[in-house]
Amino acid sequence: MTSERKPFRLVVFDLDGTLVDTLSDIAGAVNRMLRDLSLPPRPEAEVRSLIGHGVERLIGRIVGAERGPLFDRALGLFLDYRAESGARHCRLYPGVRETLHRLGGIKLAVVSNGRQALVDLVLKACGISVYFQSALGGDSVAGRKPSPCPLLRMARELKTAPAATLMVGDMIVDVETGRAAGIKTCAVTYGFGERDALAAAGADWLIDRIADLLPIVRGQADPP
Repeated sequence: MTSERKPFRLVVFDLDGTLVDTLSDIAGAVNRMLRDLSLPPRPEAEVRSLIGHGVERLIGRIVGAERGPLFDRALGLFLDYRAESGARHCRLYPGVRETLHRLGGIKLAVVSNGRQALVDLVLKACGISVYFQSALGGDSVAGRKPSPCPLLRMARELKTAPAATLMVGDMIVDVETGRAAGIKTCAVTYGFGERDALAAAGADWLIDRIADLLPIVRGQADPP
């Protein structure tokens, strides 16, 4: 049973694993970097489990080192290879373009922990940049997710109250970001995160298809 609620005025999306499947490009850059460092490759499934907290955290966990010569070299190699691959293998998840089109009239934005240049490149390459009023990468704001700073900054810039804003993502970090900002969250289950973990993190909604976002945004679905 559902009851009527006010529609959201702003929907903020994560990028990787939510709108676009970039796993092949990310894993490919990781393994080219590891090859150059004479380190063993990592399977895509392992790389997938490490995505979501920004490139520095990803590289630190992959090479087992924080700041220092190895980390700096690994990070530089990864960024070079990631920029080279760009959006070569990325693809929109099913229904993304159609759903964004049907959300016409609602303010839409992207907040990612990825680098700004890559965020812009992927959105343009996938042909969906036209749908978004703004997009923030992790190097364009003081605090990255799960800090509420980028999400609250986006709400301020687009002149929308937190209560009228919805965060949509595929990782626990997206749920934590929304909670820290006092903003409702919707977690997609088809991305890089795990359904049980997203539910345990306290997402207000869980959806298996991006199209299921429409009634939530329109105020036609209460949290389960």
